[in-house]
Amino acid sequence: MTPLHVATIEGRVEVLREILNVNPQFLWILTKEGETALHLCTKANCFNVTSYLVENYDVGAILNLPDKDGITVFHVAAARKLIQVTTLANQDWVDLNIKISILFVGID
Repeated sequence: MTPLHVATIEGRVEVLREILNVNPQFLWILTKEGETALHLCTKANCFNVTSYLVENYDVGAILNLPDKDGITVFHVAAARKLIQVTTLANQDWVDLNIKISILFVGID
């Protein structure tokens, strides 16, 4: 995990701003699980980070980027009932047809 990812999980927008001022392409750095900073901030319920990134950077393609299991930021948001993030799905650049590539099995 990079400093960008740690700042994302901790909701540290000011640190993210400094890191991304150096190079906005750092947003494309993935974790070992193939997750982006947007995956991480959504999982950590850091909507302040999500809002900052969406408002200040071209993140359309990143929002649609699946992790190793085929899960996008919107899959995470929907599973966690994060309405603020799912409202971003009204944007033209969101692909609502991405399929998850893993099988979820219920436990009895």
